[in-house]
Amino acid sequence: MTELRTKHDSLPPTSGAEAHLEVRELVKRFGAVTALREVSLQAARGEVVALLGPSGCGKSTLLRSVAGLERTDAGTLRLAGRDLRGVPPERREVGMVFQDYALFPHLNVLGNVAYGPRERGLPRLEAERQARAALERVGLPGLETRRSFELSGGQQQRVALARALAVKPQLLLLDEPFSNLDEPLRVRLQAELQPLLRELEITTLLVTHDQREAFALADRVAVLREGQVVQIGTPRAVYARPADAWTARFLGHANVLSENGQTRLFPDTALRLEAGGAPARLERLLFRGRGARLELAQGERRWQLELSARELADLEARLGTLETGRELPLAVDHTQALLLPERA
Repeated sequence: MTELRTKHDSLPPTSGAEAHLEVRELVKRFGAVTALREVSLQAARGEVVALLGPSGCGKSTLLRSVAGLERTDAGTLRLAGRDLRGVPPERREVGMVFQDYALFPHLNVLGNVAYGPRERGLPRLEAERQARAALERVGLPGLETRRSFELSGGQQQRVALARALAVKPQLLLLDEPFSNLDEPLRVRLQAELQPLLRELEITTLLVTHDQREAFALADRVAVLREGQVVQIGTPRAVYARPADAWTARFLGHANVLSENGQTRLFPDTALRLEAGGAPARLERLLFRGRGARLELAQGERRWQLELSARELADLEARLGTLETGRELPLAVDHTQALLLPERA
């Protein structure tokens, strides 16, 4: 069994690259409530960093603080070497996509997208030229004269993204940009956004409560809890070695067991249904679109296994049709278990 030790109080590195965005010991209070507690993180130029956490953890407050929409109580913010203290939002070279898109209903699509460049002092024709180029980037040419209420949810999201890109920002801020969309459209737009961000090389902060979204889009993930950064690292590293049991459960690890005063994480690779395993009773079988979840009881312990459609088919080819109540041979490799603190 491996004991996990993680250091959280140092400024996270940017893989050797110079920090394009630097947030250091940021504090934000709302009356008696401290929403951000000395938050520090960095992002390299062109890097996508996801701010991942449950509702109320401070991730949107952090995004709004970086945008200049919230005045912080302590700490420093630097973008491209520039100190942002006292700089108003419209002069921070930041583009932002809000959760509800915040499109202007009295303006058409072109007017919405050209609004930012116009506010920054560009002549109308130049602002509209940049707006048309941004609409082309997001795949919406030809919709310039439509109003927001004439657009689908996916089109509104793209217009909001085009408006953020039209100002040619140093930093792109995305606040739960897909949360109002249905699952198929959300997945499709995520797949379209990732290569666009890579192509434009815009440093990006993405706020999300969805682990899959964070892992799909981000170069690094910062997990927030109660106004603090609990852990930051690549999606693979954060998922494979969570900082504590709370983080493991939040990230979707099912097999986090607390026994005898210790909490251990058993990764998916530690559990196998194979000959020679100890008997485990199949308590529940939940079919999903692309596989199934098995919930098993082995003595006092409860285990969960996620199987793809192919793994499920292979298993039933070996063991016959799965039904609740039957016993299956479950082998558990205890050497793969990680010993975690309940909270780091």
